Amino acid sequence: MTTQMAATQLPAPIQRAGLCWAVKSTFSTYVESMSDGEITVLDGAERLPDGAFFFPLQDAHDGDEGRVATFAGTVQFTGHRGMLAVAIGGIRLIDDGKHASLSIADSLMPEGRLTLVELSAREQSGDALRYPAPRLTEDGSDLFFENYPAGAEFEPIWFLAAN
Repeated sequence: MTTQMAATQLPAPIQRAGLCWAVKSTFSTYVESMSDGEITVLDGAERLPDGAFFFPLQDAHDGDEGRVATFAGTVQFTGHRGMLAVAIGGIRLIDDGKHASLSIADSLMPEGRLTLVELSAREQSGDALRYPAPRLTEDGSDLFFENYPAGAEFEPIWFLAAN
């Protein structure tokens, strides 16, 4: 899968509500190239044939911050004999119509959440919202051991509404 393709097409045909995201394809490629590298999907997350991940919708409601959607599932990236361990789970997407962000569960953060990417634009594509250019936050950069600087563009995010 190329970033260009993911930017214009839904990575795979999905028939249920959820979030579809390849995260950072170069990171997945790197992890899978290690002799002990592994990408594991847990708690309802799925790896799609094109390499993207699907997280089923748990809840969506209007909150004080805007539209809030939470998603089930976790993706774990591991390698380097345990020295590399990145988990993306407990996903929450908040969109107030002008600005959006995606955060993940992180027990090391004061509020238990880490804002991973900021989403400055969104596009309607049928029953889906597409966020074409997620940008990594400072905290997100720390999660990836600063191998990707704050502001680095990650793969497009698709929020699929229930059919």
